[in-house]
Amino acid sequence: MTHLEVEFVAEQLMCSKTCGSSMTSLTDSEAHFAERAKEYELPVVLLQCLRDAGVKSLGNLAFAFSRPGQDFSEADFEAWVKSLVGDGAPLSIGAVASLRRLHFEAEVVVTASLKALVEQPSDSQSAKPIPYAERVVRMDRLKASLQGIVIEGSTEPSQSLLDECCQQYDLRILRYLEPSKCTSRESEITATKTEKKLKLNVNNMTLQETKTIPDADSSTAFSLLQCFRRRGLAYEFSQLISFRAHEKYIDMLFKHLSAEPPPNYAPTTINQLLRADREVFLYMSQNCKDIRPDVAGTRPLDNMLLEALKDYHTSFHLMPLPKEPGYHPWRRETGDQDSEYKGKGHKGKGKTKNKSGGSSVAPRGMVGCVGRDAKGRNICFDFNLGECRAAPAGGSCKKGRHVCFKANCYKTHAFKDAHASEMPAKD
Repeated sequence: MTHLEVEFVAEQLMCSKTCGSSMTSLTDSEAHFAERAKEYELPVVLLQCLRDAGVKSLGNLAFAFSRPGQDFSEADFEAWVKSLVGDGAPLSIGAVASLRRLHFEAEVVVTASLKALVEQPSDSQSAKPIPYAERVVRMDRLKASLQGIVIEGSTEPSQSLLDECCQQYDLRILRYLEPSKCTSRESEITATKTEKKLKLNVNNMTLQETKTIPDADSSTAFSLLQCFRRRGLAYEFSQLISFRAHEKYIDMLFKHLSAEPPPNYAPTTINQLLRADREVFLYMSQNCKDIRPDVAGTRPLDNMLLEALKDYHTSFHLMPLPKEPGYHPWRRETGDQDSEYKGKGHKGKGKTKNKSGGSSVAPRGMVGCVGRDAKGRNICFDFNLGECRAAPAGGSCKKGRHVCFKANCYKTHAFKDAHASEMPAKD
């Protein structure tokens, strides 16, 4: 094979090749090897003979007869093919031609992969797509092993997420995947945006297309759980972390959201979970020498997930934090505040003023009303009593927002209009 031939075919394969030596690359994927043999109409008998001889991938085939790039005679090649078949039925000219074509592709793929590995540093490359046949085989195997899990639509990981996890396996480098980047196959199909950019090289200028997927929603506990679950499926797909271990980790992590905090402390928030999750992957990347499974098939990251969750640096992020002033609405049933809120800066009676001119508690006699909304923002009492015209409904004045100050209502209407039956009787 000449240098020009290698260069030409390497360019054709540039969009689909992957680097590294895992089963997700073109050179080592058994599924891709079988698919290409089927497309070239290689007889099943001959394919089985190759497998019996230990030739199960393009990488094996490239070196089975001769070294890639080395000249050889056609007679020697045909003799090698006959030695594979043995005393079986003689092969047709078409069968030998199919094997010759497959062998030629194997040489080109191996040469192009090595060329790309040398010219492009692996740690700077973006994730390359997994061969189609390898992706189908792995996904079918994943669905068969997790029959209790529905893996389709919004629950199926996007192909870009699968490619990223497989590249981590190839490079032996664990990278943190933010939940917002754990997109679904459904969003990848319906919401992907394509952008065209000009790329200038030394000798030419090419037009490249880049595809971007909008970040997944992770603002609520349910959407965050879906993102984590897609990440667990992707790591199971790449054989780095088992789905069972990842689910156990998620379950322990999410228990902190429902745990009852100590008095005067706020419950653990989603932001704290995200910080802890990032710390877990930082811990694993620093303490796991080789993220790939060992010879026995044991995955080191499985046990390290729970180990990292118990580490002090991780548990520190999950500790309940003291309540900030106005974190929970303060209800005023009587003239005095509850003893829980008495102390520095809070008087037993009256209203506590703040810097913005608002008040932290509702006026005396307004049962079930609060001085701040769910986000701790001041509410104008005069608006609710029909006495403030400094801003429209839904706006804000120097005393606070013009929304209803009934607890958990906060709509853009005055309390005296929408809840007239709850207004205290005048003396």
